[in-house]
Amino acid sequence: MKQKTIKEKVTLSGVGLHSGAQCKLIFHPAKENHGLAFSVSGNLVPARTEYVHSTVRGTVLKKDGQLILLTEHLLAAGYALGISNLLIEMTTSEPPATDGSALPFILALQSGKIVEQRAIAEEIILKKQIEVSAEARQIVALPHHGLKIAFGIDFKFVGAQQYELEITEESFIAEIAPARTFGYVEELDTLKKQDLARGASEENALAIGPGGYINSPRFADEMVRHKILDLVGDLALLGRRINAEFRCEMSGHALNFEIGKKLLTNKAPG
Repeated sequence: MKQKTIKEKVTLSGVGLHSGAQCKLIFHPAKENHGLAFSVSGNLVPARTEYVHSTVRGTVLKKDGQLILLTEHLLAAGYALGISNLLIEMTTSEPPATDGSALPFILALQSGKIVEQRAIAEEIILKKQIEVSAEARQIVALPHHGLKIAFGIDFKFVGAQQYELEITEESFIAEIAPARTFGYVEELDTLKKQDLARGASEENALAIGPGGYINSPRFADEMVRHKILDLVGDLALLGRRINAEFRCEMSGHALNFEIGKKLLTNKAPG
């Protein structure tokens, strides 16, 4: 597979989900082997695993004091479209939440006219089974040609959800990209006191209460689909195309980060 970028710059604006700050974001084309990188006030933060700073309520990057919050939705869109090289210029440290999904980022990047470059995109080819776990949470990765994800969750007020998908550009856009981030209304005040979810609303998140979904879901199993979206976005930090099958139970950003580190040390040349 060839590396890709966009032909024309694209602008998005909106409020950050956690910071509540207004952000103007510009996607810029980038040269071969540049990778994906964020830029805030001239401070460059590569979208790579080595810069992961926190995995609490989202994946946060940090380099030379510059934080980049909630990277996973945007990066999932880039991975699904096969984009290898992109400069993401932002006026604040958190991308716009848009509608809480990856779909607006997909549409924006497509409008920038995705183009192939001459260089080949590097791959990770998993050569043996690996796994990470913490209490009842687990991710098992198996050798596989392409990227396949099976995910299971069981959350209060909603119950068990299972979903499995071979991830391609087409399947991701149709089945995963529209799935929004979610949160419990009862936790909102506590999160805001922790400087989180300050921009959250029913316009950019699926809200959950004792009776289940408060606003209308896009899928009956939207929560588990969004967990797959998050995993794709976190795996994008490896900066390579991934050949592996992931079987996940109740896992989140912390385990996504751990399995990513193991992938880097258990891959075949590719």
